[in-house]
This record gives sequence, structure tokens and C-alpha cells, in this order.
Amino acid sequence: MASTKTITRKSLGRGAFIGSLYNAANDKFCGTTIFKSKYPDDSINKINIPHTEILYEYENTYKEKFNKLDVGAELKLSVLTGLIPLEGSGKYLNDVKNSLKSVKGTLIYKITTVDENLDIHRDDVRACISTDVFTNNQNATYVVIGIKWGAAIMASFEYNGTNEENRSHIEGALKCHLEKIKISGDGHVDAEERYSNIISRFSVKFLGDVVLNNRKLPQSFNEARKVIAEFPLSIEQCNDGKGVPIEYTLYPLSELATLLAQNVTIDSMITELSEETILSVEQVFDDLSESKQKLNDLYNDAQSTSDFIMDGVFGQISDRVQEVRINEAKFRRELAECLIKVRSGKINIMELKKKLKKFHMSVLSKNSITEFIRKHHSVSKLAELVPGLNTNRVELLGKNSTIEYILHKYSDSDIFILLDNDKYIVDINTSPVHSAFKELYRTDEGSRKFFIANLKICTQIKCSSYPIIRHYINGRLDGDNYYEDNKILFTSNLIKFDPLPSIKPKNNPSEKTKLVIRCPHQDCPTIDCNWKCYRCKKDVDYGYNKHLYCECGESNITHSKFKCNSPHHTKGYISFELNRLNDLLPSRNIMTILFKPFAEIERLIQNIIILIREKQEINNSSGTIEELKGKLYIPQLYIESRKLDYPRTNISCIELLQVTDSIDVVDKLLRKIFEV
Repeated sequence: MASTKTITRKSLGRGAFIGSLYNAANDKFCGTTIFKSKYPDDSINKINIPHTEILYEYENTYKEKFNKLDVGAELKLSVLTGLIPLEGSGKYLNDVKNSLKSVKGTLIYKITTVDENLDIHRDDVRACISTDVFTNNQNATYVVIGIKWGAAIMASFEYNGTNEENRSHIEGALKCHLEKIKISGDGHVDAEERYSNIISRFSVKFLGDVVLNNRKLPQSFNEARKVIAEFPLSIEQCNDGKGVPIEYTLYPLSELATLLAQNVTIDSMITELSEETILSVEQVFDDLSESKQKLNDLYNDAQSTSDFIMDGVFGQISDRVQEVRINEAKFRRELAECLIKVRSGKINIMELKKKLKKFHMSVLSKNSITEFIRKHHSVSKLAELVPGLNTNRVELLGKNSTIEYILHKYSDSDIFILLDNDKYIVDINTSPVHSAFKELYRTDEGSRKFFIANLKICTQIKCSSYPIIRHYINGRLDGDNYYEDNKILFTSNLIKFDPLPSIKPKNNPSEKTKLVIRCPHQDCPTIDCNWKCYRCKKDVDYGYNKHLYCECGESNITHSKFKCNSPHHTKGYISFELNRLNDLLPSRNIMTILFKPFAEIERLIQNIIILIREKQEINNSSGTIEELKGKLYIPQLYIESRKLDYPRTNISCIELLQVTDSIDVVDKLLRKIFEV
């Protein structure tokens, strides 16, 4: 059955005229007209429909692009399968991102001016129509009887090379500036200071239906704003102010044949696909677009790290990109052919569904590409790692690197080289050795050189076991396994002194205690730690005198910096605020001070016991009781006054401690002596 209803199709940059023939099966103009002579000018009904619309698009999917341009369901399929060439503003539909790491936004400025429609029922119009079109119509099914005029322009802004850390910030900058662009004004877009550096890195691309008058392509937001502000003026200078065709109204040839009383059969039956099928095809191409972006990112990562990965790996990725490109072209071509046959009624819709099912089993499917990317995930991890290493002055060695070359180039330097294999090199935190190496370069003050060698890539570097850290000083090997030789440094809580401790202490108190305090880093656990000296690797003591002691000597507490072994400690060696450190430093325990008089009492008790024994000896000898009484004299004990620093309070106190013969213990002992 022939189609009997009038339909509309967006022009998408395609030029045509009133009377142009159209094939709805492939959504193409036939290149011929139905008229044999010019129709009367007054047969065109002209209505002014001025309308302006500004839209913003950030999702970068086919679904969103079709929505912004109001593309109809059937025309969507023709665009996706490549049936029709896109021109002017229509090119926006294929202006998709090539990388998932890019941020892209588009300003869409649409203007509608005039709607023109031909009165096909007028006798003088029908007299201008050639009946030859019904016998030789080149598969035409419709004729243009109406044109909606206007124009559209698209300004796309894209930032390449984002990462998880800065992506949201860049997206915010784009939306902030893109939506500040207005239609009128002096063409200036105020840039927030926090976004100024970001905005300058966006590339600008223009697509549209009208030619920019004597203008270079804009390269910035401000230049783009000026072009957009002049867009209405450009339309006024095109086709008497109408602009260009933006939509066509199509009349069925079968109805026109009836109108002209032509006894012909027009094979213009068009099978429309269901909304479900159209949405399925749209989703297939959106998924394919995203998968290709991910695959392109993997390829770009492989290119940027080609000197650090196996040649075979790069070849596999390159081949897969080419395979996807070839298979995509084949899939679009086959789907387009199938679509034309379905619309023409030559095959059943099930044939098209079979094509979609086959797609989901092919190398183009989302699952297939995702699995391939997962297989080569280490390449992307390596690409993420290299910039961070470079920031920390760590060099990843390439395929032809040798240790001899490094030692020759940095003959006067302190050099650390991490040797490992491909399995772990992409994750610097997989072992204590990696963590130790990371700690070395993150706490370095710039005097050392750091390198990482992948033994599978650097085949000229030999090593019997891995991972290990080799240490070279002035071109000579100082340690073949730096981590094992200095393990205590990576497993202990350390203090660095600057300047170095005095070898001969000015204050060397007899009483010291091990330093046990928490780490000053705010992210570290709030637990007390034992501390060792970074230089001598021995415990650090506190002398209750604002000085710390180790085998290196004596150092003032203000000369100390701390770094605990917690994984939360990420900022190297950190100093305490002096008041905070004073609060945390240990003080003499009051019980220790009180212990001394009790020790004296114990000594006296021991002396009394000796006297008791002597008394027993007197009873058995010629000694007198006066001799014994002289020995039994017990003096008062006076403890010298001193300042006491009570823990945490920092309150100075004076207290007199006195022990007399009235103490119960002594009194009882004396009574027992005289009872004997």
C-alpha cells in the first residue's frame, strides 16, 4: 500500500526546492523536480515565524544530539547508518568525541524565519507539473511542497586530557563560561580567576548553515561570542533574509497522481519501524561510540608509553583499533542496505533485528571491547603513573636503557634504582619495597636521582631477584638491596635532626626516658609512638630538659622533625608546634620522686635489723646497753626542696617532704628492739 500522509524531514544541511523529488526509503533527494515550468509566485503561502532558541549540550550522545535538532525517528536511522550526507549544521550530529578523557560542550543557536508552502490543489499549479515523473521517477515517493527557513550554528568547546581529579572542575569551568555567552553585547566573557588557566586550553569548533563574513575561525570564548552575536546579521544577508532550508514538507506522489487523475501505480509503500527498534539502533551506536572512545584512549596510552611496554602489546592494541574501524564501516553499510529493503517492504523487520543480534556477538560489542581494554589495563595504569613519577623527579627507564649510562650521566650523584618486573611496575604500592622507594623520592629534597627499571623492558639490565632497590653513590654500588640493608628506616617511626646533634652534649642528665609521643601529622593515628633517629637508627631519649638524645649526641627539641610509619603519613618529615610539643613531652613522674625517701627508709630498716643482731650479740657478751643506745639514734630525714613539673599541667610546685621517727614502720621496729 502506498503512503498517503504528508511527512516532514529536517534538511540537515541538504539543499532542495519546492517540487524536488524525494525517496523516503533511503531519505535522499532524487535530484529532479516535478515541474515542467515555473509555478505562479502567488501559489506559495508565506508565513513569518520568527523564533530564536539557544540550547546547551554536554552529554555528547546521538540520542541527545537528535533531541537538540528535533530529528525525526526515521531520519535518525538514516543518519546512523550513513545513508545521507550531512552538511552545514547537520554535521553536528557526527561531531562526537574521540576520547572519553575529554570534556566537551556545545552551544546551539537556532533561528526560524519563514514557512513557505505550495498550494498543490490550484489548477494553475497542477498545469505546471510534468506527468513524466510518474513513469520515470527514479524511485521517488514524495515531492517537496513546503520549506521552513532559518539557520543554526553550533559552537563546540573541547578540553582534551582530563583525569579523575580535575574532570569535575573542568566541566564546571565549561558550563560557567559557555552559559555566559549572550546574543548581544561587546563580545566579552568575564573569566573567573579560578578558571582562567583552564579556559585557555579549550579548543573551539564552529559548525553552521551560513558562512562567517570575512572572519577567521574563532579560537577563544570571547571570539566565539562575537561570532554568535553577529549570527542574525549573517542570516539577513542570505536568501533575502530567509536563511537556508531547515525542514521540508513532503507530499506523497501516490496522492499527487490521484489528484492529477493519473492512472498509474506508484510504488511508494514505506514501512515505518517501531519506536522500540529505532531506540535499539540508537542505543547500539551510542554504546559503540563510547566503546570506541575508550579504545582510542587505550591506543593513546599505548602510544605515549610505547618505550615502556612490549612491542607485541602495542601491536595488539593498534590491530584492534583498525579491526573495529573496518567492522564498523561494514556494519553500517549492511545495516543501511537492510534498512532500505525493510522500508521498501522487500524483507521482514526480523532481518534487521538479526543484524543487531549479530552486532552484539561481534568485536564491535560493548562486552568485547570492554574485555579487550580490561586485558590491557596495565597500559593505562602505566600511562597514569608516568606523569606522577615525572612530577616527583622519578624517571621510568626505556627499552634501551642501561645502568652504566645512568652512572656515567650522573657520576657525582646519589642514585636509587627500583628493579621490578612488568606485573608490579604499574602499581607502586604493591610491596614494602615499592612503599620504601616511594618514601625515598617523596621525602627527597632534590639532591638524589631516582629511576625505575622494568626488567621485561630493560633487557640489558640483569637482576636475579626483584623487587629490589639498588643504591649508587658517585658512580659506585653502595648497596645491592637498599631496603633490606635499611629496613629499620622503613618500619620505624623516625626523627630527623637539623642541625645534626652535638656529639659532646652540653647537658647530659643522668635521668632520661624513651621518647614516646604521637606523630604531628594530622592524618596519622592519635597513638603514642616510640621514635628512632634517622641517622644512627637508635632509640631517641628525652632528658626532661628540652633536649633529645641518641647515639648521634644531643639536640634541642626545636631541631626535630617527625615521620611515623603509618600509611596515612604522606608529607615527609613534619615539625611540631613548640607549645604542642612541650605539652606532649614526658615529665618526671611524682611517684619516682617520692620513691627516694622510701628508699632511704628501707636503708634505715636494714640498719635497724643489723642493730637487732648486735643487741643479741651484746646479751651474749660484755657490751653495755649505752653502746647499743648510741647506735639506735635515728635522725630525722630532710628531703631537699625542689620544683616539680606535673605532667600535662606545666604547674610548678614547691613541696617539703619529711620523714621522722614517728613513722609507723620505724616506731614499730624500735619498740620491737627494746622488747627483745
